[in-house]
Amino acid sequence: MNPASLPLPCEAYKGKQPYAFVSYSHQDGALVYPEIRRLHEMGYRVWYDEGIDPGNEWPEEIANALDGCDFFLVFITPNSVSSKNVRNEINLALKHNKGFLAVHLVKTELPRGMELQMGSIQAILRYQVADEIYLKKLVRALPEALRGTEEPGRDVAAEAARLEAERQLQMARQEAERWQREAAEARRRQEQANQQSVSRPVSNHHWLPWAVGGTALAVCVLIVVIGVALMNEKAPSQAARPAAVPVSPAPTRTQAAAKPAVVSVATAAPRPKIAPPTEQVVALAQPAKVSADQPSAQDILTRSELEETFNQFMSAWRQLDYDNQEKLVAADFFYRDQSKTQTRSEYLENKKRLYRKYPWLIADASATRFQTNGNTGTVSFRLHFKSPTYESYGDQSMTFRKTGNRVEITSEVFRKDR
Repeated sequence: MNPASLPLPCEAYKGKQPYAFVSYSHQDGALVYPEIRRLHEMGYRVWYDEGIDPGNEWPEEIANALDGCDFFLVFITPNSVSSKNVRNEINLALKHNKGFLAVHLVKTELPRGMELQMGSIQAILRYQVADEIYLKKLVRALPEALRGTEEPGRDVAAEAARLEAERQLQMARQEAERWQREAAEARRRQEQANQQSVSRPVSNHHWLPWAVGGTALAVCVLIVVIGVALMNEKAPSQAARPAAVPVSPAPTRTQAAAKPAVVSVATAAPRPKIAPPTEQVVALAQPAKVSADQPSAQDILTRSELEETFNQFMSAWRQLDYDNQEKLVAADFFYRDQSKTQTRSEYLENKKRLYRKYPWLIADASATRFQTNGNTGTVSFRLHFKSPTYESYGDQSMTFRKTGNRVEITSEVFRKDR
């Protein structure tokens, strides 16, 4: 579409209040005009070059508008980085130390010189994040002083409430669509599993190895039983043998006539009796006593509870939602990495500072592993930080604890590798 045929998003600001200077390529009007219109509806005062009067000199008017602005906002596209006017506006904004934000509408490779200039400047990758996350990052990056209007009867609070309601409705729709996709995927997998179980061919000889192995095992057990029975029969017979009779010297004829011979007959040893079952045998059948240190049934942390809490934490991380992250952190929480250890208050304060300073921050988790043990659990994963000019990778481990119906994060350990 011809940029000249596009309707203007709003009137460029010309007052004395703080305003933002918007830099863009005219060829990107179809992409940029909706963003300018959104900023205007949110109550921000913006100036863009369509507000120049036909009789004024173009470079002078741009220089005056840029010099008077309080904040510089540039929309990055392949067209804008190749535009001489956009590069001149960026150079002038950096020279005058203007507040600076770069919004990447599409994936764009910056020229080496521009990359060097904007390496430490905050940026938002609009093409990578959902609309609600983009709006949240945009509001955090833009100064609040840019909001307001000089138009009589304009209710900025009502517009902000309307935009928030639209955002909540969009999030609800996306959540409903996600649940529908997951339900459809679950049904598809179940149907596929049912079809595989029905169509799987049954081999006529698949039972043969099991039959042979079972027969061999039965023969072995029978041999052992017969051997034990024979040993039991042999032991009593040996015990019943008569004891040895001591041999006395042969009596003389006189002694034999005077006293009849006494024959000592040894009686068989009594067969040992089998002792009745003792208390020790009976005790083996009793249930083990539960230690006082073992968690109760309601404190057992299940894998689904562990995954749900971890997903809540990562969702709040991706949306830079400090409040929901704070609710999940336990009172005795600690953080450790290769250079420092932090308490709960230090960790949360550092999070808050990062979210304010780097609204472009994106964190992704991969190769996630879950493990539970009683009322505790561990989640290990690969963590990837990324921004327009910086990337970091490392291994992260988080521990969780369940008490009653509450699951909390008790520690976080990060090992950065690059």
